[in-house]
Amino acid sequence: MRKLTDFWETGLFGTPKYKGNPVLLHQHTDAKMNFTIEQEHFGRWLNLWFETIDSLFVGAKAERAKQAARKMATGQYLAIWNARPRVEET
Repeated sequence: MRKLTDFWETGLFGTPKYKGNPVLLHQHTDAKMNFTIEQEHFGRWLNLWFETIDSLFVGAKAERAKQAARKMATGQYLAIWNARPRVEET
């Protein structure tokens, strides 16, 4: 939980707390799960994120947090998908 908090504080407020590589972490998790992470999982996460933001915050920073999450979800899924082993067609 601490790493997630540090990640979002760094991204949203410019606080240089987070050190790590979220792309590699998500790719590793996808591989451990036999490449089963799909867009719908990120969609569910986005819905939870938006519900939480909307229930607790209003204003420009809240909208920035939601926009950042949209970009993050898209970028992470594309990074996962691009890292997957390709099955050669015969």
